[in-house]
Amino acid sequence: MYKKTHTEYIFKKTLILTLKIGGGYGGIMQAYALQAYLKKLGYDVVTSTPEASSLSKKFRENLLMFRSWLFSRLFHKFNMGVFGSYRYDNIIMANTNRFIFENIDTVNFGKKLYLSGRYFKSFSRIIVGSDQVWRNNYADVLKYLSSFAKIKNRISYAASFGVDDMSEYSKRLIKKTAKLAKEFNAISVREDSGVSLCKKYWGVDAQQNVDPTLLLDKDHYTRLIEKDILNTTKPSTGIFVYFLDDNAEKARMVKYVSDSIKERSFYIMPPKPTSIAELRNNLYKYQLPPVTQWLRSFKEAKFIITDSFHGCVFSIIFNKPFIAIANNERGTTRFTSLLKLFGLEDRLICSYEDLSDNLLTKKIDWLLINKLVRNEQNRSEAYIKDNLGGFGEV
Repeated sequence: MYKKTHTEYIFKKTLILTLKIGGGYGGIMQAYALQAYLKKLGYDVVTSTPEASSLSKKFRENLLMFRSWLFSRLFHKFNMGVFGSYRYDNIIMANTNRFIFENIDTVNFGKKLYLSGRYFKSFSRIIVGSDQVWRNNYADVLKYLSSFAKIKNRISYAASFGVDDMSEYSKRLIKKTAKLAKEFNAISVREDSGVSLCKKYWGVDAQQNVDPTLLLDKDHYTRLIEKDILNTTKPSTGIFVYFLDDNAEKARMVKYVSDSIKERSFYIMPPKPTSIAELRNNLYKYQLPPVTQWLRSFKEAKFIITDSFHGCVFSIIFNKPFIAIANNERGTTRFTSLLKLFGLEDRLICSYEDLSDNLLTKKIDWLLINKLVRNEQNRSEAYIKDNLGGFGEV
């Protein structure tokens, strides 16, 4: 598998700026989906993440990523502990790194090059998004407003503030970001609350669009699974439990659902280590499963329980009944805005007391939901083509 260098990628015409792609399945899939969708529309595109600190560091990281990919392809059935020179995080993320390496064209420029904007002159377009790129507690929002790259054609797609207010922004930062936002050709946000925030604090009009993972249909994700079938195992067909933040109350919820619908629950995520020492001494116990295993679990499950935004998204994509548990710390507005689009607000619960047999057995009109998803896909395509420009335009 040959990976192009950043010097070969500077001639690409369209650049996506998104959060650093790491071990989070939702973050990986939104980056994958936006790039795949733009390629489907005919754009020549590459994805970059501004967190890179230096070219030398990124070279070492990409080398480790390549080694993770290579060994996971050649030795995925064996204990990888013999390769003791790995940094522990690259062992834990070997499977997710492999997916990134095989499926997402990436380029990393390093901090100095970002600040100077030197290589950005080689791109005719920048598209910022998706995910929580404008949440100040998660990212350097000035970078995700292209403060370093003076390219005429700049838009955002489904960029998210993550929350429904600007409490994470100082007055000075609001002023700076408002100036940068006004330089965009068009602004698209993921949540309806983002439309209001853009108008109130930045003085710009924004359009709400769905997360890029919803721009690809379940057949596309099924092909991804089938292409990587040797690296996945057939999961249970019961209740898929995908939690970012587990606790005792959520465990009670899982038991209630299991008892109510008479299905066994299954997890695929490794346990959380109790200490750094425990992690280092048992690296393979905590290795993240392949991205395609995660996708396959949604596809094969009969029911989903999740506290993840993208867990909700893939439940919708694969037409699986689900309940979403509000995740206040990570941003509840993301859930409410998504579910409101499809009339699924009742699937969001906040506590064990919100559970009921009626909720769990209530049928979801997937024909209607899929029609609404197609409408959103059409709106997104129109937005991108109208504002990002044609392939020969600058």
